[in-house]
Amino acid sequence: MAFFELVVTALVQGASVVLPVSAATHAMILRAVFGGPGPSPAAEAAMHLGSGLALAVVLSQDIWRMTFGLFQAARRRRDPGGRLALNFLLASAPLLAAGMALDGSEIAADPASLGLVSIVFGVLLYLADRLGMTIRRMEHMRVSGALAMGAAQLLALVPGAGRSSVTMTAARFLGYERVAAARFSLLIAIPVTFALAGRGAFGAHAPVDGEALMAGGIACIASLAAAGALLAALKRERFTPYALYRVLLGAGLLAWAYMPALG
Repeated sequence: MAFFELVVTALVQGASVVLPVSAATHAMILRAVFGGPGPSPAAEAAMHLGSGLALAVVLSQDIWRMTFGLFQAARRRRDPGGRLALNFLLASAPLLAAGMALDGSEIAADPASLGLVSIVFGVLLYLADRLGMTIRRMEHMRVSGALAMGAAQLLALVPGAGRSSVTMTAARFLGYERVAAARFSLLIAIPVTFALAGRGAFGAHAPVDGEALMAGGIACIASLAAAGALLAALKRERFTPYALYRVLLGAGLLAWAYMPALG
């Protein structure tokens, strides 16, 4: 890829895997704008790795709590971190067991279907945020809640749905506070993101080159910035801007798909 295309692709990829939008939809748009097949498999894997590392840094406090909680559990002592670790495993397992599978960027989907999915999940995010109560935090999550989040994450297999979007929507429907919904959603994205990076690296059959290193670094920075901005914004704002963005993006994709035919 040309330098400019690589930078833009890595920035968009890094941000869109974190925000409640769809990385697959944005990847399709970039491929249409720039032409060509997109970044190399090695660069794709590096971008996933960069985003996973960024999320691990942002959520390092939660990861430390889970680690300490597991040590306490091994000593037969109860600890909130141990419960968080259990919920993390339960919510992460379904998508990984399902093949963790179908990274949206690898699924052939036309602009019309991606546009429709974007609108549907934008409306669902808006309704969940408006109707869902804000009474629960991460430490209030029980096994049933973790399993519900894991089941919801399977909807990420729908092209254009977006992992972060569906899990944040589910968390808000379940009554979790906005920041808690985002934190847990990003937390359970870490194993899937690392798994995609590993699968891509093994499937690339190519040495890591400068393009891959640059793509991974830029995606890491973009994911760091997006995660920090999202968590800061949700302390005082709703998910409405992201829901509205999804609806407008979907409307634009539908227009793109059908306007030539109407003309």
